[in-house]
This record gives sequence, C-alpha cells and structure tokens, in this order.
Amino acid sequence: MPSERSDTRGIDVDHPAEEDEETAEDEEDSDLDEEQAEEESGGDAEAGGDEEVEEVEAEEVVPESRPRPKKAAAPARKASREPPEQEPRSGRRIWVVVLVLLIIVPAAGLIYFFYGPSGEIQAIDLIAQEYTDSNGVTGMSLVAQVNTGKPSHLSGDADMAIIYKGATTWTGKMGISESQGTKSIPLSLFAEGNGDYKVQVRFQGKSSSTTFTESHIIERLNVTAFNMTRMTNSTIDYGTARLGVRIIFLSNSSESQKAVTGDSLSIEITGGGGSNNYTENIANKVQLNLNYSVPGIESYNATRNTYTVKVTFQNSKVRPVSQLSTITTLGVDPKTNLTNIMVFVPPKAEAGPDQTVQWKLVDGGGKVTLDGSKSFGYGGARITNWTWDCGDDWIEDTEMATHTYKNPGNYLVKLLVVDNYGNTDIDTCTVVVN
Repeated sequence: MPSERSDTRGIDVDHPAEEDEETAEDEEDSDLDEEQAEEESGGDAEAGGDEEVEEVEAEEVVPESRPRPKKAAAPARKASREPPEQEPRSGRRIWVVVLVLLIIVPAAGLIYFFYGPSGEIQAIDLIAQEYTDSNGVTGMSLVAQVNTGKPSHLSGDADMAIIYKGATTWTGKMGISESQGTKSIPLSLFAEGNGDYKVQVRFQGKSSSTTFTESHIIERLNVTAFNMTRMTNSTIDYGTARLGVRIIFLSNSSESQKAVTGDSLSIEITGGGGSNNYTENIANKVQLNLNYSVPGIESYNATRNTYTVKVTFQNSKVRPVSQLSTITTLGVDPKTNLTNIMVFVPPKAEAGPDQTVQWKLVDGGGKVTLDGSKSFGYGGARITNWTWDCGDDWIEDTEMATHTYKNPGNYLVKLLVVDNYGNTDIDTCTVVVN
C-alpha cells in the first residue's frame, strides 16, 4: 500500500507540471499548484497506513476538479493585464479620427462653398463702356457681375434704366446667367446728346448704378459755300458755274466728330430759277468738300442767280425723338458772311491757235504775235487783265503781245484772263521755233 500512495502522490504532484507545460505564460499558477501538492502530500503521511483513509483520500484526489477553478480564474487575471496593451491602440484611434476630420471638414466646406446655396447678394458690379460694331453703329456695352461672396449660379432678368439730365431715356431687361449679364445698347435707343448717362440695374431686390459718358455726338454742322472758277476746278463746263460746299461735323465742344455709316446727309441748292437735291455718302468722315454745277448770273446785281445751300443731317447715334436727330444748317459765304451765295460763270480765255515761226537773223530769233482778244466773260462780265507766260521765263501783261524767242525749240504758252468779278480762266497754245 505504501507504493500506491506514492503513485497517488506522484500524480498529484505531477499534475501542476503538465499545466505548466500547457500554460507557459502563467508562472504564478504553477507555483501555487506545487504548494497545494505539498500540503496534500503531508496530509497523507500523517494518516499512516489506514486503508479507509487512503480510499477516502483516493476518492478526493482522483477527480480533476481542482484545476478547473484555476482555468476559470486565469482569464480574469489575463484581463487585468490587457489595459496596458490597449492604451497605445486607443491613441492611434484618436489620431485616425483627427486626420479624418481634418480631411472631411475642409472638403465638405469647399463643396458647400462652391455648390451650396448662393446666399444673399452683397453687390452688383457694373462696367459701362463705348463700342462700335463692324457697321459703324456705336453704343454702350454694359457688363454686370452679381457678387454673393462666393461662386454663385443666379439666373433671371434684371431691370435696367438709363437716365439723362434727370429724365429716363430708356428702360429694358438684362438677362442674368451664372450670376453674370451683358447688354449692348445702340446710342440711337437712348442717347439725346453729349453728357453723362446714369445706368441703373436692379436684380432680386439689389440695385446698382454706374455712369456712361458720351461726348462724341454730332451736334453742329459748319457749312460754308463759295463760288468756284475754272482755275480751282478744271472740270467746269463753259457757260456754267461751280458752287463749292464745305461741311465739317462738330461735337458740342466744337471738336471734329466722325460721321458713321448710319448717318445721312442731303443738300438742297436753290437759285437760278430752280432747286436741286443731292444725297452724299459721309461714312467715316469728319469733313466733306463738295462742288455742284449751277447756272451763272447774268449781271452782278441780279439776285435771282444767287443761291442758298441747305444741309440736312440725319444723326443715327441719337434717339429719333431727340432734338439732335435732325440737324439743318444753311451754308454761309465766307467773303460776305451771308447765306445768299453769289456764283459767277468764269470767263473764257482764248490763247489762239498753235504757231510755227522761223528763226531769222534779222529778227534776232523767232518772232511771234500772241492774241488774247477773243477771250470773253459770261453774264455781262468783262475781261480786265491778260497775262502771257511765253514758256521761256518771259511774262507780259497785255491783250496782244509780240515776243522773240532767242533759241529754236518748242514752247508752251499760257494765257491767264481775269474778269471784273475776279473770276479767272487759263488757255494754252504751242509755239514752235525752227
């Protein structure tokens, strides 16, 4: 029987060692099992050789109920050691949350800024400037920018008004899309003269205004009319006269202003027993120099052959109801400062036929006689002066002239005649000296 106790004691002592191999991480459990095994071993030795006690003791040690409570308690002790391992993991989670917030919050803010509600209109920025299109039409180009403090996509119609000298000259609409709008308005829709125009825009309860300056509208015409002679216009027909007309387009400040394609100009010349009308092309010009054929007067004091020149300008830049839409001016004679223009038919110079003469020693060269007596004036005018230019630097003022050419050659002779009204004419002939 002592050997049986020894086996039983050995089993009790060896059992904690098996648990130690299975749970190498728990050294404290192994030490506790060894202490319990020694106490049981000591109890067996004190009992001696009593078999009944041995049987009872065998029944108490054979069941494996002792290690089970230890296994159940082990997880609780392990749980007490887990918090030190979880602390760094909790810190990492906090940093992950912070990084996510740093990314998501700004991104959400940007999305809201660009694609969220437009918000309240803070201001409407306006720019107004002049434009001229390919057809010469001028006007005001207006640009509006609706400002809400962020990118916005407002759309709709804005109400517009243009005010000149306290009176509204035009009202209309401007289309707004993506918080922007543009509008081109020809001057003929709103302009009434040179000056500042107030431009107002109202959109979704917000108003804004700017100033458009227009200082290039034709408001005056400087028209002069004058008699023309054959000297100043070689295309004049004999027996008729030329009436010259000069027109300068002026702004209110007397500065020259360019006419545009839409403008028109008509000229009416009355006198000499009739009336004639002309329409002129004035596009892109600041001045016109024109001349017209008219009958000459019969006598110096005859009033029926004086002429009046009426110039009518249709201004395409301003509103049709404006006082500047039609400008009418009478031409003034610069010599008399009168609107009755005295027009004369220039005289007719006659230098005679071409001539050929022989160079003679007795004459000292080639001798020629020049006769201007057939020159005459129209409408009772008379020739008062004849001037011969013989072509060899010789000048003589006489109706008939005799001249000797020192050298043989071809010479172009010119005769200038002047009538008693100061009108002139020139005629030429050729003299050949052999």
